[in-house]
Formats: sequence, C-alpha cells, structure tokens
Amino acid sequence: MQTVNFQCGHCGNLMAVSTEFLGQQVRCPHCQQVVIAPAAPAPAPAPAPAPAPEPENPFARIRDSEDIFSQQRDTEDALFGNEGPRIQLPREVAPQPQAPAPAPAPALEPEPVHAPAPWPGDVMATQAYPAPAEEPAAQVTATFPPGTGLDAGPAVASDDATAESPVPAYTTAAAKRSRERASQVNLFIPLVFIPLVLYAVLATAAVGYLYIQKKASQPVSPFDRLPDVDGDNPGVKKGQPRTRLEYDRKFALQSLPKHLRVALGETIQIGDLEVTPVKVERTKVEVITEGAEEDPQPCPYESLKLQMKLKNVSEDCSFTPLDNYFDRKWRQGDNLPPPLTLLQADKEVFFGGPAGWEALDRRNRTKKREWLAGRKNVDPQGLLPGKSSEPEETYTATNGDDEKVQQFLFGLNKEGKQTSKAYEGSLLWRVHLRRGLVMHKGKEVSATAVIGVEFSSKDYSN
Repeated sequence: MQTVNFQCGHCGNLMAVSTEFLGQQVRCPHCQQVVIAPAAPAPAPAPAPAPAPEPENPFARIRDSEDIFSQQRDTEDALFGNEGPRIQLPREVAPQPQAPAPAPAPALEPEPVHAPAPWPGDVMATQAYPAPAEEPAAQVTATFPPGTGLDAGPAVASDDATAESPVPAYTTAAAKRSRERASQVNLFIPLVFIPLVLYAVLATAAVGYLYIQKKASQPVSPFDRLPDVDGDNPGVKKGQPRTRLEYDRKFALQSLPKHLRVALGETIQIGDLEVTPVKVERTKVEVITEGAEEDPQPCPYESLKLQMKLKNVSEDCSFTPLDNYFDRKWRQGDNLPPPLTLLQADKEVFFGGPAGWEALDRRNRTKKREWLAGRKNVDPQGLLPGKSSEPEETYTATNGDDEKVQQFLFGLNKEGKQTSKAYEGSLLWRVHLRRGLVMHKGKEVSATAVIGVEFSSKDYSN
C-alpha cells in the first residue's frame, strides 16, 4: 500500500495517508483536526531501468606480475628491499544484531501483531478506511517512532471535532488490559454474597441458641414437674372435684435423669425447694396411729432411714414438701398406684414406707390414718417462704413391717438373726416432694417432683 507523507496544517506534525485518500478530508492523528490531504500528482513516465552494475572483480587490478600464480620477473627478495604486491580481499560486512522482539503481554484476547519499530525519521501508516457517504471524513491511524511520545495509540477523525468520537477500530494493549482488569472486579461477592452468608450463619446460630434455651427450660423427664393433686395438702382449692394422678409401676420405675440426682451431704434445688440429704442410717422406726397419738409403735423389722433438710426459697408461697401420701405403705394389688418414693438396690425395688395412709374425707372411719413419728398428721401451714429462714429437718424410711426388706438389706430373718449376707453396693432412694409453683398454660400451679439420693451400703454399715 503506497502512502504520502505531509504536514498537518494545524499542529505541523508529519502524518501519512494512503494514496486513495489524496484530496479528501482526513483527521490528524495528533491534534484530531480535519485537514485536506494534498491532491494526487500527475503520474510521470516511468524511467527506463538502468542496467545493473556488474560486480567488481577484486582480482582485476592485479597485474600478471603480481599474480601469485605467475612467475616473478624480478628475482629480488621482497623481504629485504622491494616490497612485493599485497593481496587485499574484500571485507565481509558483519550482520547488524537485531533486537529481540518484545514478549507479548499476557492478555485474554490475542494481541494484534505490530510491525517492527521504524528507525527515527521514518513514518509508517496503517490502512485507512473511507468515511461513510454522509460523513466524508476518513479514519486515519499512524505509527510513530518509539520514544517520541506519539506512539500511544491510534487516532480517529470525524467532521465535527466536538462530537463524540466513535468506537475506535483498533485499541492498544494497555487499553485492553485496563478493560480486562475492570471486568475482573466483581462487586457481587463482597457486597451481596458475603453479607448474606454472614446473616444466614448468625440467624442459624440465634435460632439454635433459642431452641437450646427452650429445651433447657422444659423438663427432660416427667419427674421434673408432676401435677400436685394427691395427698393431704395438694395445691388445689377446697370445693373443687377431687382428682388423682393415675400411673402404673412401669412409670414409677422410669430412669431418673442426672440433674435430679444428688449425693449425701450435697444440696439440690428443684423449683422453690432446696433439699439436702444428710445421712442414711439403719434403725427401727416408729409409727403413730390416729387416735393413739401418745403411743407410737415401733416397727417389727429394721428399716433404712433417710434424714433430710428441706428449705422453702420462694418469696411469698408456703407449701408442705413431704406429704404422708408420698411415702405411704403399699403392697401389690392395692387400689392406689405405687408410691413414687422408693428404694432401688440393684434389681430390687422397695416402694413407700411403713405408715398406711387414708384420705381425710374418707367415708369408712374404721380405717385409721398412720404417719411416722416425728412428722405431722396434717400440716396445713407447711414451710414458710424466705431464704433466710431455717430449714426443716424430716425423714423418710423403708417399710419396717416387711420382712423381705430386712432380709435383703441386712441379711436378718424374722427373729433378727443373721442368716445371709447383707447387701453390698450402690443404692438410689427416690423421694417424691412438692416443689412450689410452676407456669402451666400461662397460669401458676402447684407441682411436685422426684429427686434421687445416691449412696452405698458403706454409708449405713455399723
């Protein structure tokens, strides 16, 4: 492609244009002004090509006498007087080292292949494309010598210098890399995705925490809170229909959770009640019968006796923790469910205690009420509230009227003689107690609970 070099009439810089655009409007790649290219000169007759000069023979000027292959006419020794002819060979021109081509910059799209950089003073122009018919201006791009500051990229010309320039046909590698880096900046992750992930994690943690708190506030065992409807002092008002908690032996023997168990000498709080089991001893207990309060009768067989301290820690509620109904005498086949107060020794279970219980409003007055000596028949007042109040000492005992209890625990027969080995091992005494008020369906109601006192046979051995 032939080009014509001319100076811009505005900035004076040298620019090149294809011969096909001579006489047309083009845009200067330096000042962006529209100029008119010079008209095409009249074609001159091509001169006849001159004949190529024949290559000079370096041996043509050597005379015959100077030929090393001819006989010398003169016999003089050139080394001692006359200097003979010298042979001069043409010097080979050493090839000029070419600068290594610069390595192409990494890019997502292939870089356009540029021509080698021209020497200073040379000007190279790329092909220009004609402007549309309604816009006679042409697009011209030019390449300038490196180091002049003018080879930054292509220039685009238009008729209106103030109008917006169209998208250039060619872009430099620097512009492409800038666009590629800009396209790689994704604000979706830091502005949208990460906050959503953090919100999801925090929301899940909050829901899990609330769920754990709710589960912790709820009873994990039916023995945490039982309806207080039985006994001499249930938490119900007078005149309401009498109700009774119905359950079977299997329910009474369900496993007691760890948080309801306590060792001797330690204190456990269940609701508004603090319980401290003090000691377990082997002894005979006495039972008082209604109508003969002044003559308590000892049981015929030895029993285990659990001594406890009970304290009401509520602010304004009074209640009776240990009801005589809770550790009543019971035998298989009675019309009442088994007591929840029981002693577990290995696989053996001993329900209740030695005192028979009868309701206060019973119709059959021939049946007498019984209670353990040192406890009250009826305690309408109960424990007074207040953390500063003194705890009440009370106890429960196994059934001293049952020979099997004495035989298993102590190895004694009916006459009290040692006939077998006494029981050795761990024991669990489950005690049924009132615990104060609890929330049930938005109301405060009286409730009971079952705690377990853990000890071993060594704690009561003589």
